[in-house]
Amino acid sequence: MEQDKNINQDPRFTTWKRHTLAGNLYFEKKQITRSIEHYEIAICEAIILINMLNSGRAAVAALLASFHNLAELYAQQDEHNLSENELAKAHNIINALLLNEQSDTQEEALRWGKCRAKVALLRFRQLHHNTISQNSQGQLNSSSTKQSNQSLLQRLYSSFNNNKEPL
Repeated sequence: MEQDKNINQDPRFTTWKRHTLAGNLYFEKKQITRSIEHYEIAICEAIILINMLNSGRAAVAALLASFHNLAELYAQQDEHNLSENELAKAHNIINALLLNEQSDTQEEALRWGKCRAKVALLRFRQLHHNTISQNSQGQLNSSSTKQSNQSLLQRLYSSFNNNKEPL
């Protein structure tokens, strides 16, 4: 896909990749707080990539990878509720992005990502059903999902602008 090739050359994609690799490195060194910081910045960078014109599946895959990294970190720390929350956020953010007018290509990429996010969340819930509180089961079906998704996007953009740091 042409748009995927273009995004791989974008400076934001390079920044996303740098923060992802830094998060992985800190995770390996057991520096969990630093790892979380970098994964969260990577999430913000991925959202910006998605909002670029015709960014395609590469940007959506970057978003999913970022949330999955954070979810895996929490799962490794036996924080299964936090892990589930990150997977749910990925799904919710993609839903919120689908509310915006998109090109056909971008909409297809987001729908592709939405399906993968939902499957990851359902698999996680199936594997960890004994360790997750019953309260979080209805998270995807909340009547205020649209409003909370947009609020989440605003907070992510805000946190990205406040957390720019050199590696």
